[in-house]
Amino acid sequence: MNRNLQRYTSILLKGTLASTLVNSTTQIIGVILLPVFTYYLTPEDYGNVAIVSMIALVLSHITNPGILTATTRLYHDTEDINERKILIGSTNVYFLSVAFIPVIIGLLFGPKLFSWIFKDFSFYPYGFLALILTFIRQPARIWITLMNLQYKFHQATIYNGLCLIIGIVVSVILVVVFEMGAMGKVLGMFPSAIILVLISLRTVHRYTDGIWSFQNIKKQFLLGLPIVGALWSTQVLELGGAYMLERFSNMSTVGVFTLAMSLAQLPLVLIYGFRQMWNPVIYDNMNNKNYE
Repeated sequence: MNRNLQRYTSILLKGTLASTLVNSTTQIIGVILLPVFTYYLTPEDYGNVAIVSMIALVLSHITNPGILTATTRLYHDTEDINERKILIGSTNVYFLSVAFIPVIIGLLFGPKLFSWIFKDFSFYPYGFLALILTFIRQPARIWITLMNLQYKFHQATIYNGLCLIIGIVVSVILVVVFEMGAMGKVLGMFPSAIILVLISLRTVHRYTDGIWSFQNIKKQFLLGLPIVGALWSTQVLELGGAYMLERFSNMSTVGVFTLAMSLAQLPLVLIYGFRQMWNPVIYDNMNNKNYE
């Protein structure tokens, strides 16, 4: 038992340290560059960027009704490598497929829907870019989950950190050098997402050999569905605040609110890594009957 305790304590500490180091570094860089962005971006620009991020986050929750948590649980419910491959492959196919739905709906009804939902935020160009960004980001979610399940958190953390830095550099170039304003900040989100999706598709395909099962998708979906409320509850305050301000105030107010929220959330980097590693460790111990 002492060996198990030492092993899992080491995993938690290393995973937490690696994730905290990368996230805190990128957050510090973001704070350092804050005077630069506030000089070149207006509060309205920040508002547009905030709504793009909000849409991407909302859609990511809609397309993930607890299925990643279910995947983590079921992965440790078996020692059979083929079952694990089917599990990860099924989750990957699910995210690739479901991510098409918002894009298709947007192309068909986007301008009309956005005129109903928002007051000052139109579908083109920022709403459409938000849908594309959501679509590109989906596959990386199962890759990150797989890395955590295999305790390869260092690899995931390094790639994430490099991609975040690349995104910051691109954003600075587009905003400062080319003076693209909010558009430059939004386009700066794409390079990191594109790099991660390429890494994800390659890594997941090599692991799964392309096998998946519709029955597995159904099983994971139903198992994860009851925790949808918990997933949404953590985002209601931030997302609800930005949306209500857009509806009843203006984009400049949304920008100021988002900027303040970003600064207020800086301390969360200290617990993000631990939270990310906690579920795999818990489920691994449960299935090994290490209840102590």
